[in-house]
Amino acid sequence: MLALQQRRPGDDPGLPAFALGEDGARIALATLELESIRLAERRAQFEISLNAAELASGALGLSIEVDADLFDVATAERMLGHFRTLLAAAVEEPGRALSDLPLLTAAEREELLRDWRVTAAPSGPTPALTLHELVMEQARRTPDALAVVAGEERLTYGELMERSGALARRLRRLGVKAEIPVALCVERSADLVVGALGILQAGGVYLPLDPDSSAARLGFVLQDAGAAALVTQRRVIARLPETGTPVLLLDDFPQDEEAGPEPPAVLPDHLAYLIYTSGSTGRPKGVAVTHAAAVEHCLTWARAYGMGERDRVLQFPSAGFDASVEQIFSALLTGATLALRGPEMWGPRELSGRIAELGLTIVDLPTAFFSRWVHDAGDLGAPPSLRLIGTYGEELRGETVRRWSATPLAGVPLLNCYGPTETVVSATLHRVRPEEGETGPVPIGRALPGRVARVLDPLGHPHPDGLPGELALSGPLARGYLGRPDLTAERFTPDPFGTPGSRLYRSGDLARRRPDGAIEFLGRLDDQVKVRGFRVEPGEIEAVLAEHPQVREAAVLALAGVDGERRLVAFVAPAIPDGPDGLLAFLRQRLPDYMLPAAWSPLPALPLNASGKVDRAALAARAAEAQAPEAAGEEEARTPEEELLAGIWADLLGRGRVGVHDDFFALGGHSLLATRVVARVSRLFGVDLPVSALFQTPTVARLAARIAGATAAPGTEAAPPVRPVPRPPGVALPLSFAQRRLWFLDQLEPGSAVYNVPGEVRLAGPLDAPALAAAFGEVLRRHEALRAVFLAERGEPVQRIGPPAARMPL
Repeated sequence: MLALQQRRPGDDPGLPAFALGEDGARIALATLELESIRLAERRAQFEISLNAAELASGALGLSIEVDADLFDVATAERMLGHFRTLLAAAVEEPGRALSDLPLLTAAEREELLRDWRVTAAPSGPTPALTLHELVMEQARRTPDALAVVAGEERLTYGELMERSGALARRLRRLGVKAEIPVALCVERSADLVVGALGILQAGGVYLPLDPDSSAARLGFVLQDAGAAALVTQRRVIARLPETGTPVLLLDDFPQDEEAGPEPPAVLPDHLAYLIYTSGSTGRPKGVAVTHAAAVEHCLTWARAYGMGERDRVLQFPSAGFDASVEQIFSALLTGATLALRGPEMWGPRELSGRIAELGLTIVDLPTAFFSRWVHDAGDLGAPPSLRLIGTYGEELRGETVRRWSATPLAGVPLLNCYGPTETVVSATLHRVRPEEGETGPVPIGRALPGRVARVLDPLGHPHPDGLPGELALSGPLARGYLGRPDLTAERFTPDPFGTPGSRLYRSGDLARRRPDGAIEFLGRLDDQVKVRGFRVEPGEIEAVLAEHPQVREAAVLALAGVDGERRLVAFVAPAIPDGPDGLLAFLRQRLPDYMLPAAWSPLPALPLNASGKVDRAALAARAAEAQAPEAAGEEEARTPEEELLAGIWADLLGRGRVGVHDDFFALGGHSLLATRVVARVSRLFGVDLPVSALFQTPTVARLAARIAGATAAPGTEAAPPVRPVPRPPGVALPLSFAQRRLWFLDQLEPGSAVYNVPGEVRLAGPLDAPALAAAFGEVLRRHEALRAVFLAERGEPVQRIGPPAARMPL
């Protein structure tokens, strides 16, 4: 059975609930049969309520009730079906581990696997050629076409091949051949493209290095990869570490060298490039990609973007970021013109001007930079040449899409791309619609042709639609991690759903598949952090902050404080007028207290790294500048109790002064500190307070008042016995907190019977009316709450308790 109910206005969000009991539909007494009747008006008390009861037949009956604001009928029915499948499997194999029980029937699993099958590329199989051979074929077809634009430099396809060929001959004389890495470390110029193609033509493995990286990282990569040579420029060489690696300078490179050794045999299964990514242990790891995988992806990518000889494609990120490979070779394979961003990071408004000046048709931008461009330069209009925008690298938030849809740029198709380096750059693609993503996550879409994206549970079983799990990808994959067979075996595993010998990559990303087949990115499995015992996803806090109308961009980090405990630090740009207090009030309406940042750092803009992504390392280095929300401190303690409490708070929170109306949690307090506050209060005041008292009365003034009426702690004064209190007829009494809530809800929706008529019962059989009346009368006599009437006197709600009646009239 399924019921969708809306939550009442003002209700707190409920948690999932489960109830197991006997069948309450029919109850047989001696001479009566009671049948419960479903109320016409019901409200969901929880987000999900699952009820199980033993039926008269002995079978188990299941019913689910969900909040209609959160779930639709199809989702609720799907969840109920999954639970039914799990119970059936548990009965069939009681010795099986709970985590191993299926949620999908065999037919549902087969249907899901059919949906996951590889879709063929739209224009046939990938040619058995290498990256540089495909570029050389294009150059033979269009030698005079413009290939590269970099500042004032212009290279045709013919000139590009001439310069890269000269470099290849020099490298071959050094013994470079297949599977041998050659590092390329140059500033952003035409030399970047010349160097990459020259290394590949020599038969070597292209290893791009960012000259702005630290000398320690560059030295590690050169040695770890075993680079046979380093190709660079005079203006860069001084920044590089001394490793003993042979160096070739591209400056004034001779173009008419004699023929060198014959080009070596390079097969599609040989390595094309190495990209080093940051490791979770702090040690960079080299992702090794073959020509076959790179060619298949670049051709598929070019088809997805519709690239052709008339296109001008922006090359935006640094060479050390894998998106640069995708942008460079997808453009050159199709005869397009590649335009390189200059060595300096462009501003958003400068980008609009450069797009128009260069006549760019396709721009792929890091998500953080795209968000800034939309915010700062959307009023400039869309450059007339621009026909396609792509975003990559970070989660595209609904707020950014909302801003984009309100600018002239909304007339340009927007693609949201996703893919780890290990899956050869991008693996999924989603065409963003202007009406999508008002507040929710923007999907990363479906797998590209030739690929499969699956959502799996920790044991590698398929997860049903809508259920979060790890995203696993198959299709063109990297060979693995250079020199790291253990890590390669851990992340690249046999694909149990694919053809024999196929592999899949377990991304470590949390995702779920929507019923329409699109995939939503939910964050990193290893980005979840524990703060004060709670599991927190910083990205969720960032998404809520981005909804604030005055916040352009935000980042949240979980960083260790001086006491070693993690705390959430929020970096927001720009600084909003009412500061952290206004943002805290905004977040309190949307997030639980444990997800509220303890410190804030307003910035003009978030720092970006060389690839245009948010530089989280730079933010962490500025964590010391972040401040906790300021204490009001306007009113000093007025009583000895308040003075003692203010001293306790100041000591535990590390503050010089605390005002009597300051909120403990707004000042950076948390549940662990709350236990220490309560312990000190017990010692100083001799009272027994639960920790919840601090959550209910979080200011010095309110907690002092609470202490004045608190029960003495063990070992001090004995608590007075609980005795019945006489209720003089007609006397108005204040409402309890729970009663005030009911009264408030009745003001929002007058006349609703949700809270005072929980159910209805139909009686069948001979009825002794006097006995029933007497029974109800006894219930009313024993429970004065059932005789309470809420009234408003001088604008304040009060209750009056009516006298008990000997008999209840029917």
